[in-house]
Formats: sequence, structure tokens, C-alpha cells
Amino acid sequence: MGGQEGGKDEAIDRAAFQQCGYSRSAVRNEHTLLISILERLNEIEKRSLYLEEGYSSLFAFCTCRWRYSPSKAGRFISAARCMKKLPAARMLLVDRRITVCGLAKIARLLAEGNPEEIL
Repeated sequence: MGGQEGGKDEAIDRAAFQQCGYSRSAVRNEHTLLISILERLNEIEKRSLYLEEGYSSLFAFCTCRWRYSPSKAGRFISAARCMKKLPAARMLLVDRRITVCGLAKIARLLAEGNPEEIL
């Protein structure tokens, strides 16, 4: 009997280990998609595609079409604009040296000048 229980425990451990691997993969995919979303927001804004979809602003597009909360829409729009103004900001995000929230916060400081010093 003890051998069967040990085998069951090993199977559970193996399944848990596999689940961790799947989770790591999902997190990598999420990060890649996050950067892609920010880049697409810049393209949507640049070409005013939100107007063609019937929205008065990029913010309205994000909150109504994509169903983002107002705070998430604001963070993503600010972070996307920061990436557009500072290409180095994109690399910081890619390298996971800054978060979307971090980019959104420094975006407010960009209007004050010296963006390279901020990063």
C-alpha cells in the first residue's frame, strides 16, 4: 500500500510541477501581449481609428470597446504614449525593468522635459 500512496504523491508533485511550467509560459505570453497592446494603442491613436469605430476618444474606445476600467484605460494610454515619446521606455518594459504603472507615472513628468534623466 505504501508504494501506491508514494506513487500518487509523486504524480501530484509532477502535475504541480507541470502546472508551474505552464504558468511561467502564460506569464511570458501575457507580458508579450501587454507590450503588443500598448503598441496597438499608439497605432489606434495615431490613425484615429477609434473615431471610425464611433468613439470620441481613445479613452472611450478602451473603456467601452475593450471594457477596460477607467483606471486601467488611463494607465495603458499613458504608458503607450510614454513608449511613443521615449523608445528607451519600451526596452525597459520589454526587459521588465519597469511596469505599465511605472511608465504611466513617469509619463506625467515627460511634459516637464529631460525625459532621458527621468528614465
